[in-house]
Amino acid sequence: MAMLVTKLVWGRIGGMIVIGGAAGRNLGDAMNNVSVFIRGNAESLADGVIEAPLRKRELLRLGLLLINASIRGDAKEFRRVVPEAMLRAEEARRGEVAPNWR
Repeated sequence: MAMLVTKLVWGRIGGMIVIGGAAGRNLGDAMNNVSVFIRGNAESLADGVIEAPLRKRELLRLGLLLINASIRGDAKEFRRVVPEAMLRAEEARRGEVAPNWR
């Protein structure tokens, strides 16, 4: 299972990947604009990829996905792995909601 997951993650350009168990080495290698949600542990993360906090929007999306797939568990059991550049871009924004105050 871990090898299959590693191959699915490698080379992704955008989107969301959910891993219900463990993953192999170099999780997130060649990943761009992708969020990986992993319940288990990864042997190692690829260079330029880090673990990031789950935001409320992602908790909701992941929770709905788990419900629709009839997978037991809570979205809070997962950790989020993203490229460092993606996390820096998220942190540079003003927040998840930027209302128009005009």
